[in-house]
Amino acid sequence: NICSGHGTPIRDVVGLFSKALHLPYILKNLSRKKRQSVGVSKKAEHLLAWHAKIPLEKAVRKYVEL
Repeated sequence: NICSGHGTPIRDVVGLFSKALHLPYILKNLSRKKRQSVGVSKKAEHLLAWHAKIPLEKAVRKYVEL
């Protein structure tokens, strides 16, 4: 898994899996602290000539189909 360089809140990622799996998910223990972790894809671009090609939602759907 290599990042796109854009942050996505965990609730949005859970929502994508919920939609793809047709299952309701409820996040528990949601902290009010805003934390952000955004990967930097520049190293992958430099070393592997790689860049993100598909949106996160499509990637999640493809993963669920495996």
